[in-house]
Amino acid sequence: MKSYKVLLKDQSPPDELERAKRYVTDNGGSIDAEFALIKGFSAQLPESIDFVSNRHIDVLEE
Repeated sequence: MKSYKVLLKDQSPPDELERAKRYVTDNGGSIDAEFALIKGFSAQLPESIDFVSNRHIDVLEE
């Protein structure tokens, strides 16, 4: 697994953050930390996770 920062768009509703975190854990990843000032988190993601289709994700970086 690789470590990533997952950032949501500013206008994304709060439930989208919870949905993204649940998607990570439901698919074998783990949340390392949640960011307080921006909508996002750092996580360990398996290569099988695909956030490309999520319109609320703004940045996904290693």
